[in-house]
Amino acid sequence: MKNRLLSLIVILVAIALGVSVVDIRKEQVTSQVTSQQSSQTTADNTCSTENATDIKIINNTMLTGTAPRAPEDEPDNTITNDTNSEASYIVCIDPGHQAIANYEHERIGPNTSEMKIKVSQGTKGVHTQTMEYELNLQASILLKELLEEKGIKVLMTRTTNEVNISNKERAEIANNFGADLFVRIHADGASNQSIRGAHVLIPDESHPTPGVYSASKKAAMILLEHLDGEGIHLLSSPLSKRSDISGFNWSEVPVFLLEMGFMTNPEEDKMMSDFLYQRKLMNITADAIEEFLMKDEVVEETSP
Repeated sequence: MKNRLLSLIVILVAIALGVSVVDIRKEQVTSQVTSQQSSQTTADNTCSTENATDIKIINNTMLTGTAPRAPEDEPDNTITNDTNSEASYIVCIDPGHQAIANYEHERIGPNTSEMKIKVSQGTKGVHTQTMEYELNLQASILLKELLEEKGIKVLMTRTTNEVNISNKERAEIANNFGADLFVRIHADGASNQSIRGAHVLIPDESHPTPGVYSASKKAAMILLEHLDGEGIHLLSSPLSKRSDISGFNWSEVPVFLLEMGFMTNPEEDKMMSDFLYQRKLMNITADAIEEFLMKDEVVEETSP
């Protein structure tokens, strides 16, 4: 009897334990499955988050401009009016000076051993405090746009202030592209602040390239006529012939240098930095350049 009772107790305990074990096993299996699913879900979510982060980084990189970029267009020494295939003239514009002077020396011409610094910063506005190299570039960009409107192709020696291009190299740019005219834009300075007036510089008769002096003088005279006709104040002697300017002597094409005025004269300094006056000055210059090119074409057509 006792044995039966003991057996029954053992069976009941075993059954009870068996149920508990099964339940425990089920809970363990469920827990393992749940844990695995949870781990997989976490991994998937982590992967998605990383991808999303990558996408954001890529997008952010593109937006901030730090992603690899296509090669930039050459800012200098490039003809900028390629859209007008019918244009037959090329004008090279040289905005005088640059942000940092280059005090190394170069020969001032092909037939001399005389040396001169490669390029300077230029002068500075006594009233505006504008640097000449900045003013020259502003005016040159306006002139470029006005000439392109006339269907003339334009070549710029520089389109930024942070360059290092000597005066000889600037002339060589005009030569290499076969420019019909090399136009140099400057502003002047003097120790006497009362001196004012636009004026034009050209090579003298000793220029090493035949024909450059006479064609340069013709272009300059046309420009001075236009400036005077439009009421621009001119220096008392507005045309100067120079043999000591590197940018002239190395040029193999007609060339002139326009001094827009004196930055050391307070009134003229303010005027030259005024957009409307600057545009007027460059409009006059563009008209004069166009007239020179047209007259030169007529001469060539009528020559035997």
